Amino acid sequence: MLKFWIFVIIALALAALGLSLGSANDSVVAFDFLIVQYELPLAMVFVLGAVFGLVIGLLITLTFALKMWGKAHKSKVAMKKAQKEQLALKKAQEAA
Repeated sequence: MLKFWIFVIIALALAALGLSLGSANDSVVAFDFLIVQYELPLAMVFVLGAVFGLVIGLLITLTFALKMWGKAHKSKVAMKKAQKEQLALKKAQEAA
């Protein structure tokens, strides 16, 4: 858990450093989106890149998490079914 918090602190420090350096730089960058071309300040390009990266990362993570949840659910259902079958077989053996 400590490793996670150290990573978070370092990531936040790097983000703050990058944004402060970007905001100090007043240069305008021609940023070409897929359809439209904008001229944005460098700090805004950094922020947009971070936001898009975060959103894409969250979507990929949620996709894998949902797949794993579905597999775990299927295995729980299969385990309960196998336990019921085993219990029924045990009762049938005791009755015989």
